[in-house]
Amino acid sequence: MLAGMQMFVQRRYHLLLMGLIGLGFVLLFLELVGYRHFEGLQLIGISATVVGAVASFLGITARGRLRSILVGVFLVLALTGLFGTFEHNESLLGGERREGAGQFRDRQQANGQNPAANPADPNAPAGQPNTGAANGANQPGQNGPRRPGFGGQRIPAPPLAPLSLSGFCLLGMVALLGKKDE
Repeated sequence: MLAGMQMFVQRRYHLLLMGLIGLGFVLLFLELVGYRHFEGLQLIGISATVVGAVASFLGITARGRLRSILVGVFLVLALTGLFGTFEHNESLLGGERREGAGQFRDRQQANGQNPAANPADPNAPAGQPNTGAANGANQPGQNGPRRPGFGGQRIPAPPLAPLSLSGFCLLGMVALLGKKDE
């Protein structure tokens, strides 16, 4: 039984490896969609996962020059993943992130200050505390997911998504470079 499975995997090793890498990109894409990763630089991650999945599935049958091009695509995508890791951890590395209106309002509220007006809710009276969905809390595209029970603090972006993008790309590069033309 084990010998049969081993023979199956050995005969289809490249197909299985590239297929699993492609499925990994698809799952990463679904994770980013679940996090509503749709604004500004976040679109780089979404685009990179789609390109990575397509490159992986093309890599199953790629030969010659196409294989070399796909290796280059994976290299660029791997660098994109490293850029994403830097972006996710910029504040931890000593850089300062630009603060959006929602983040400014949240910081004011956390410090006990009442913002003069709520740009997300034009009907809110000036100087009144803003609560609920009208202030953008837990709304897609505002400030990201919130931690329940932690005063509504913003959940920091996880570095694993861009690192997994880079990892899938490096695996794809190795799989393509290790494949012999038949």
